[in-house]
Amino acid sequence: MERKSETKTQELVRRLKYNKSAVFGLVIIIILILCGILANYI
Repeated sequence: MERKSETKTQELVRRLKYNKSAVFGLVIIIILILCGILANYI
C-alpha cells in the first residue's frame, strides 16, 4: 500500500512525535526566544 506524499510540515510533526527529547529542546528554545522578545515587558 503506497502512502500519500507528506508535506514537509507533516513529516516534521510525525518525526517529532516519536522524539520526545527533540520536542523538549524545541520548547526550551521557544521559551528562551519569547523571554528575549518580551524581556522589556516582564
